[in-house]
Amino acid sequence: MRSSVPRAVRAYCRVSSAGQEREGTSLEGQQQAIARWCLAQGLPAPTLYVEVESGSAEKIEARAEQLRLLAEAEEGDVVVVVAVDRWSRDIVHGVSSVRAVVARGIRWHSIREGIDAATQHGDSTLGIMAWTADQERARIRDRTVGRRRELADAGLYVGSKPSLGYARTKERRLVVVPEEAALVVEVFERCVDGESLVELAATLPPIRGRARWTVKSVYTVLHCRYLLGESRRGDGTWQPDTHPAIISRDLWDRAHEALRKRVAGGRKYTQGDSARRLLRGIAACSACGRLVSVRFGSPRQGNDGDGIRVHYYVCRGVLTGDGCAEGWIRAHPIDAEASKLALARLEELREELARPATKAPVKRKPSAAAGHLPRIEERRRKVVDLHLDGGIDRAEMDRRVALLDEEAAKHRLVAAREQATAAAEASAADPERRKALLKNVRAIRAAWARLPVEKRQNALAALAHRVEIGRSGVRFEWRSAVELDGAWTERRGIT
Repeated sequence: MRSSVPRAVRAYCRVSSAGQEREGTSLEGQQQAIARWCLAQGLPAPTLYVEVESGSAEKIEARAEQLRLLAEAEEGDVVVVVAVDRWSRDIVHGVSSVRAVVARGIRWHSIREGIDAATQHGDSTLGIMAWTADQERARIRDRTVGRRRELADAGLYVGSKPSLGYARTKERRLVVVPEEAALVVEVFERCVDGESLVELAATLPPIRGRARWTVKSVYTVLHCRYLLGESRRGDGTWQPDTHPAIISRDLWDRAHEALRKRVAGGRKYTQGDSARRLLRGIAACSACGRLVSVRFGSPRQGNDGDGIRVHYYVCRGVLTGDGCAEGWIRAHPIDAEASKLALARLEELREELARPATKAPVKRKPSAAAGHLPRIEERRRKVVDLHLDGGIDRAEMDRRVALLDEEAAKHRLVAAREQATAAAEASAADPERRKALLKNVRAIRAAWARLPVEKRQNALAALAHRVEIGRSGVRFEWRSAVELDGAWTERRGIT
């Protein structure tokens, strides 16, 4: 503790209905522990902030008392909790919020763990706790994903909400819901009879809490293979006869043939049409940074000269109502501008790579920094084992591990810098690499107009760090020639 008396001491206590009676975590137990600690530290009596929750209110937005403490605390104050998990059960989130408090000039203490977050050792301890929690979370996630794959391979349903027409049993089997199944069959039959997706969306009745249908929801039903009695395996392939079918193969084929005929006439909506847009999936909004999606314009916005409905780039912030004001940006002029800029960049690269390299490759010794890492990891393991065997206490283990982690981080940084420098120098100076890259650049530039959209997208993703779309047009942050690998085109499937 610092010698000066803090402006105020603020104590945060939290209990849940499930953990209130556990020894040391009851409200009374927390308050007594904090009072004894303040007395021992020569601190004034604390102001209490008491949170009683159900056990599910993990998000800080749901914690009124913690929010009040954060609003009232000022520089020079001390915040104290009995244990880190009283501040937040999510250690990763908790460490982030503690560091934000410390950055404001406020001391933060956890009594049980003996942490003063304003010190280097305290911050390192919190970091180790967060890293350990994150690793455990990753292990749980991997186990969960593996279990879901096993269930899916067994023909069981692993999604959260079954497709329209089905309900899920406790055993994860799909069973037919008759009322919903009847409506699903009606959708397919009306599609076969010639009704459009727009007409279906406008006339289908509400069902399963859905107030109205959209063109997309109709499309989803018509393309849902679960309706054929199939289910998706863990590898993404489909297996037949895992549950009762609602749609026969014959009705499915006739409906999709009707869809294909209408699409061939250029009349109706298709999910795949948006894939023709050059910057789909690789561009961000220039105003807010969110990913940009592709959407059809409404019929009143008119058609292009070829009769295909107009596409627009739309920031996802606009679609979700999150405050972005960029609006809908017509896609065709943006794509044309992007192609023009890409060709200009390819020409710049061609001219640069055609010139001889100005520097010769530098011969470098193997990185000594990388060689230290295995030895540091072995020392770290021994420290942990020493603690588990009772040779040192937890505090000493944490101190030693923190020092070793800091040392390892420094060596990793040095090794990464050495590797990046060597790669850049080799790429810039190696005549064979430059020759290979020049060949690929020339090939892409010459074939640009004939390349499928997906290959032009791959080329742009390789050429640019970032692509932004706004009302002013499209902007690229290009990679330098040194940053491009001589084999980038083959790897990305461009040529």
